[in-house]
Amino acid sequence: MHSTVAARRSRQKAELLARLATGPCLADVCRAPDMPDVKSVSNWARADPAFAEQLAAARLRGRNLRASHYDEALAAAFLARLQAGEPVGSILRDPAMPGRRVYNYWCATQAAFGEEVWRVTRVYRGVRSQIRWDAHRALRHRAWDQTTADAIYLRVLRGETIPAVLADLKLAPAAFARWRREQPELDLIMRKAVQLGPRARGPARAALRCTPELTRRIEHRIIMGASLHSLSREPDMPSSNSLYRWVRERPDFAAAVASACRYRDEQYQDQLVDLTRTAGLTTRAHAIAKRLGQLNPYPGERRGRRQATTPTP
Repeated sequence: MHSTVAARRSRQKAELLARLATGPCLADVCRAPDMPDVKSVSNWARADPAFAEQLAAARLRGRNLRASHYDEALAAAFLARLQAGEPVGSILRDPAMPGRRVYNYWCATQAAFGEEVWRVTRVYRGVRSQIRWDAHRALRHRAWDQTTADAIYLRVLRGETIPAVLADLKLAPAAFARWRREQPELDLIMRKAVQLGPRARGPARAALRCTPELTRRIEHRIIMGASLHSLSREPDMPSSNSLYRWVRERPDFAAAVASACRYRDEQYQDQLVDLTRTAGLTTRAHAIAKRLGQLNPYPGERRGRRQATTPTP
């Protein structure tokens, strides 16, 4: 059995190196059903220095081949999708299209291709900017709606905050402020709702105790990406003062929160490492790195004791 597995792995390694040398990137090759995933290839490279050298050489040959080869048919398909209005980033995410490095190389070395890309992107940049501005104006100038105003009043009266309700209803704060200026009755009842809302929310929050069930819920939410500050904004969660007081006064709760925070950050770091190894420092990688910085320090720690770093690919 062991010899069969070793022979199969040797065949996969040879096939992987051969495919990489022809031009595709590692992520594209690993998508094939008969190939291992990227993580398995990384494990093989760490366990076998000779294979690691062969893998690096094959990837370099493939990268040079991709950068030096200009495919007119592929470039024409790229330009057709670009002229149809599809953003450059969306096209480059298609495995059938060239990658970011090849695209940059073509723009720098192929004058006709680069000029057409520049012309089309300039046109559509203005169009998309106008569309975004029109949508923003439509939100700011949304007409008065009695039904929506009543829904906002009732939800605030039950304990929800105005920003949360407006975000849920996709109503711009500027539009709601204009409604309140134009409708004095709405402004009056909203003032009363803001005063009475915390009273409706307060007893429910005050009744929450640091129970094992609630602790497990908080742990799960933190692992999924939340923070204590974001949890405190939810109506069915304790206030931020209660959560941070429990961290200070309850060692078991503080240990559970710290463990969940570490697990959450490890997941973010794994995603960041995978992204930087396969696609480089993309916008998604920068967003994850920014989120890691925002989550530093953990509740109860002093700022500066841990620094979120961006792994190198």
